[in-house]
Amino acid sequence: KKGATGASTTVYAVEAN
Repeated sequence: KKGATGASTTVYAVEAN
């Protein structure tokens, strides 16, 4: 998942949580 901008960061944070 390294293509979206902004949304990628949000999804990453949610998945990490």
